[in-house]
Amino acid sequence: MQVRITRLVETTFSDIEHLFAGIILVGVFVHLAFLIPTWFAYTWSDTAMYTDFLEDVFTLAIGVELARLFIFYTAEVVVELVVFVIARKLLFTSDMLSFLLGAGAIALLFAVLIGLPLARRTLAPARDSSIV
Repeated sequence: MQVRITRLVETTFSDIEHLFAGIILVGVFVHLAFLIPTWFAYTWSDTAMYTDFLEDVFTLAIGVELARLFIFYTAEVVVELVVFVIARKLLFTSDMLSFLLGAGAIALLFAVLIGLPLARRTLAPARDSSIV
């Protein structure tokens, strides 16, 4: 009985997470539908318009990564989401110390991203082929 209740709770929470991911993706697509006409109205010679465009693109990417986090909650997805958030923040940083700290954080997160699969292989129990 306890196993059935546990399984029911797990599937319920999984369905709620997928619902949240769907709501986020719908929001991203609605936001994109409103952004596309404004992108065609931009004068691309102005750098302020270009930074607005990059801010919009990073916002959409963060939304997609957040939806991905609700579906596949792994360490890699969390690190990728944080990288997008820091990269978006770096676009609007005016002081050099914040920029350098953000760039260092992104470099550290990429090192973590590279090291995660290696750590999984290292920490995984080794199979002994002599025991059959």
